[in-house]
Amino acid sequence: NGTIVTIPVNQLSTTAGITTTTTIMVSNAPNNFKMNLSYNNVVPNQHHKSNTNEITPILATFNPESVTGSNASVFSVMPRRDLTTGNYPITVSITYLNNGHESTTTMDPLNISVTTNTSPQLGTINLTPENITVGTEESKNIILSLNNSINITNLNVTISSTDSSIASVTPNSCNLSTESPNCKLSVTGVNVESTSIIASAANYQSATTMVNVKNVYAYVTNTNSNTISMFRLNSTTGQLIPLSPESSIPTLGSPFALSIDPSGKHLYATITGDIESNVVSMFNIDPKTGLLTPLAPQSIPYVGTFALNMLINPLSGFLYLNTMSGALSMFSSGSATGILSPLSPPSINTAEFCIGLVLSPNSKFMYNSCVFGGIVGYKVESNGLVEISSALEPQTLLSGANINQSGSILYTLDIQNNKILMFAIDPESGGLTQLNTQIDMNTQSTPVSIILNKTNNVAYVTNLDSSSISIYSIENESGVLVPFSPESTVATGNGPWDISFDPSEKFAYVTNSYDGTLSAYMVNQITGKLIPLTESSIPTGVEPHAIVFN
Repeated sequence: NGTIVTIPVNQLSTTAGITTTTTIMVSNAPNNFKMNLSYNNVVPNQHHKSNTNEITPILATFNPESVTGSNASVFSVMPRRDLTTGNYPITVSITYLNNGHESTTTMDPLNISVTTNTSPQLGTINLTPENITVGTEESKNIILSLNNSINITNLNVTISSTDSSIASVTPNSCNLSTESPNCKLSVTGVNVESTSIIASAANYQSATTMVNVKNVYAYVTNTNSNTISMFRLNSTTGQLIPLSPESSIPTLGSPFALSIDPSGKHLYATITGDIESNVVSMFNIDPKTGLLTPLAPQSIPYVGTFALNMLINPLSGFLYLNTMSGALSMFSSGSATGILSPLSPPSINTAEFCIGLVLSPNSKFMYNSCVFGGIVGYKVESNGLVEISSALEPQTLLSGANINQSGSILYTLDIQNNKILMFAIDPESGGLTQLNTQIDMNTQSTPVSIILNKTNNVAYVTNLDSSSISIYSIENESGVLVPFSPESTVATGNGPWDISFDPSEKFAYVTNSYDGTLSAYMVNQITGKLIPLTESSIPTGVEPHAIVFN
């Protein structure tokens, strides 16, 4: 239609990162003739430091992008800041309607001659990660980095802790550059509290990592020492470090089972022996030191004798403990003071010599696995327990028990025949149906405790009289236990009783009741294999039984 579109130059010269402009001239266009402008400049990657095969080296804009009639458009181009000296062609396309159909005309390439920009670009300083948790006397690494900089040769960054009595950091300064943009820092916990690590440099916005100094503590009942041992976990090495100034606290009698309330502020220990000592001892846990101090009153009686196991419902705060004499005592631990209060009624009758007490993951059902009387199941109601009519009584002697994370299978240990029994759990009633599969433990004898890892792919069983842990892979759909390969047992100390993971499940610990030690293992996070730690035997008091972590 006679319209003429012209770019008055065939080359623009500029420096990388600097905008330059020219004008796209339009003449002889009808007043209502409309054109849309676009550009393309994807070229092979040969001039700058990108790992991609192609780049768009020039960023461009039209003002306006749509031209009507013989109006002009200002064409602005800005080479990428990281371009090196070279020529970068860019083509302009014009899209318009021709007899009712869209047509496109491409103009001859416009060459953009770019010179390397040698002036510095500051970029930003960053600390990663933004939040860490570290224990006292433990260290974790964080990374100081200089990002998106150009031609920075020597940037001095100062690093400090807002409170070095809580956490310290080393080194206290780093020299960064565009070519060497990273520096590894080590943060060490000093006291339990929160603080910040701050990195600062002239002309830069400061970077911050929040540090939460927090410890994991372990507690062990020493039944024949009348004490509870107290440890701090090194979450990096798995080492259990006795607390200071006191590594144990005396109890009112022989402690056996342990439990910690959902708040993590109070610990409870069953005291066993003669009638006068059948009480639950109550302790406060110091959040900064982990040390235990007795509450006032220090204890509360339970019904029955010799409490072998205990658990707390995390939803209701109710504490349940079973006894050798066949009573299941019930308490409320919901008070902020940690003082237990008996429920009404304070106990119900159950089978005798119950070792395994386990709560379903949804807290709807509870099961008591007993040496005499089989398995007794309960529906957990807001005001107490209702016995499940379909509870089973296998003709054998049972010990420990556990439930998978889906709440579909109950595993119990046959202490008489050295087998593992499996029961399907009805999700509505809680009733049990024994499955045909029974896992024979071969040469291992007297299984007493069983735990499952969170991913439900490995189970671990302590064998009291074999001084070992049996390890099983769990088949995903059936839940059947298959002996672990290549080695299905791991040695422990003498008389292993309880087994527990630390909260991260990176480590596992076993109480050896016959020799007064703990056995410590690293858990392979892929296979579940147990690997003894370098310092794998940890002294306790005499006859340790229960171990819990907080």
